[in-house]
Amino acid sequence: MPSAATRHRARWRPSAPQAERGWVRLYTEHVTQADTGVDLDFLVGSTDSEPPRQAF
Repeated sequence: MPSAATRHRARWRPSAPQAERGWVRLYTEHVTQADTGVDLDFLVGSTDSEPPRQAF
């Protein structure tokens, strides 16, 4: 007999999107993760070159 956790996972469905438009939708659908720079994916350049490093 499957455990309660297994039964729960089998019934789980993703929730509906929080917003259909606006900043919340842009954030949830287009912000990249930390390892790729936390930027909007449609602003990422199309070339493979790295931006110059700035000294602060």
